[in-house]
Amino acid sequence: MKELSTGASCNRDAEKLVNAIKKALAKKEKIIIDFEGIERYATLFFNFSLLPYAKQFGKQKYDETFTILNLSDF
Repeated sequence: MKELSTGASCNRDAEKLVNAIKKALAKKEKIIIDFEGIERYATLFFNFSLLPYAKQFGKQKYDETFTILNLSDF
């Protein structure tokens, strides 16, 4: 995530991540998103970037496709 933005707090940040996800999905790659060093988060970011894939794929396929690192449960 650090390569895309300094935060995860707005729809612009989400758009950057979505573009990277689309490229990885086109290549049929497993998607690993590392939030190390990202300190600002907002629900809006996750609603725009990851929630559509969770809805589209369902829990099992989402969990098989996406790995999220260094994101606290809080």
